[in-house]
Formats: sequence, structure tokens, C-alpha cells
Amino acid sequence: MTCPCNLAPVCRGHHRSKTHRAGWAYRVLAPGVYHWRGRTGHQWLVTPGGTYALDTQPCPGPAKPTDPPDE
Repeated sequence: MTCPCNLAPVCRGHHRSKTHRAGWAYRVLAPGVYHWRGRTGHQWLVTPGGTYALDTQPCPGPAKPTDPPDE
């Protein structure tokens, strides 16, 4: 729900992500400073000076298949 505490001037793409795509969210940390969390768990700090990844670990991919044991 929109309230003064979460108003932000976001572009169309960011608006659609936070509103229509499950798992995306942001918090206003200070005027013009936002903490975004993506549906994969990655996080970004968005400021007037740029966007900074808060985590540098890649998302885990699907498990690699293992060969059956030798008999």
C-alpha cells in the first residue's frame, strides 16, 4: 500500500518490478536512498550517486548431475 513513507520516484521498469513481480521489494533508507531486494535474494543500494551491489556472491544454479557410482 502506498504511504508517504514509501513514496519514491522510480522508472517504469522499477515500478513494475516492485508492483507486479513477486519477490521484489525496496525500502526507503533516506530521501533518495533505497535498499532493493530481488526475488533471488540479491540486494542493491540505490543512491543519487549510483547503484551498488550489496552482495557479491552469484546465485546458486541448479545442482550439477552426478555420475552413478561405479559397480
